[in-house]
Amino acid sequence: MGPPRWIRLAPVVLTILVPPAVTGAEELPSHANSLGMQFVLVPAGSFTMGSGQDFNDGPAHPVDVSRPFWLGVHEVTQDQFRAVMGFNPSWLAYHAGDRPVDSVSWFDAAKFCETLSEREGRKYRLPTEAEWEYACRADTTTVYFFGDTNERLPEYAWTPQNCSTPMPVGSLQPNPWGLHDMLGNVYEWVADWYANEYYAISPATDPTGPEASSNTLGTGGKVARGGCWLGPVGMNCLRTDRFSSANRNCWTPYARHRAIGFRAVLEVED
Repeated sequence: MGPPRWIRLAPVVLTILVPPAVTGAEELPSHANSLGMQFVLVPAGSFTMGSGQDFNDGPAHPVDVSRPFWLGVHEVTQDQFRAVMGFNPSWLAYHAGDRPVDSVSWFDAAKFCETLSEREGRKYRLPTEAEWEYACRADTTTVYFFGDTNERLPEYAWTPQNCSTPMPVGSLQPNPWGLHDMLGNVYEWVADWYANEYYAISPATDPTGPEASSNTLGTGGKVARGGCWLGPVGMNCLRTDRFSSANRNCWTPYARHRAIGFRAVLEVED
């Protein structure tokens, strides 16, 4: 026997609370080159660079990025590097495929961009440090582009807590401008020389770094951004929290380390 006719069973409505994702906050124009490298058009704009929370990322200061630029959605992969340069220097080269290229010096990264420019007939280069941080923040002002705490970091970054090797690019969530792996996987070379005091004297518009490097740790070098999969053992980490939008590090430009790669800029044609 069923329930009496005068009984009405109310429908059950389940409400599932899902933390807001940062993906899709702004859909930017996209472009792919003949290698299948994907780029998004980062708009011109202004932001506050640095945090002032560590000896090498302060003072926080306003910066204008006066021109739009195409930035790689992903770190340059092993297959892409080999297609352009004819070899794969990576630590786990047998994995190849869509893992980020690593063990590249700053000069290797710059040469890749130069060679790709000749191949494609358009200008490729490394991002400036200001361009990199501006794109990483993606119009956010929090410590991370997804908030002020690192609870959701595993959703966006490959770190020593969730992997033990470089991982395939684009396999975690992107930042609000659609850029993957900005806060992990491999550190990324940028164009600038490193100097501890540079933020205090940096131009307000399109800074490109000091003319020469100085470093309180003694050797100087080129800036690398973004954090990496490898823990502090074996890495010269300038700060303990290596995954914030403001985090910066440096190595000699000759360094070829298994936790350093890069992503490329494609300049906007006039």
